Amino acid sequence: MNRSVSKLSTAVALLAIFSTAAAAMSMPSLAVKVDVPFDFLAGNERFTAGTYVFERGANDNLIQVTNSASGERLWIRVLPKQVSRGEDRPTLVFDKYGEDHVLALIKNPANQNGVEVMKGRLARELMAKRKSRVTIAASVAR
Repeated sequence: MNRSVSKLSTAVALLAIFSTAAAAMSMPSLAVKVDVPFDFLAGNERFTAGTYVFERGANDNLIQVTNSASGERLWIRVLPKQVSRGEDRPTLVFDKYGEDHVLALIKNPANQNGVEVMKGRLARELMAKRKSRVTIAASVAR
């Protein structure tokens, strides 16, 4: 009986290791550096205009946003999303409500991977106040 439990434990441990390795190898990479010419919201955070690096974390549901000038790093919650290959370089998509810009999507069409930025409380309040929405796509310069 002890031997059966031991074999089962070993099998479960190996399955967990191989599953984790397979997930890590299949996880799409996403790293985008972009100059954002306006203040914007992402998740529950406000960002000033500037150069930012957006990088996927170890978790598919988190993106690290780094301000290139100050080095300040914040995490935003995202959902993986398949995107079309229409553009040939990464693109940030912002929704504009009045004068406020809300980061909505980060697209990496080279491998059809992207992420949808989860709306935080601030973005939801803006959406409720303003009925009109304009979408702005900003491609990353090469």
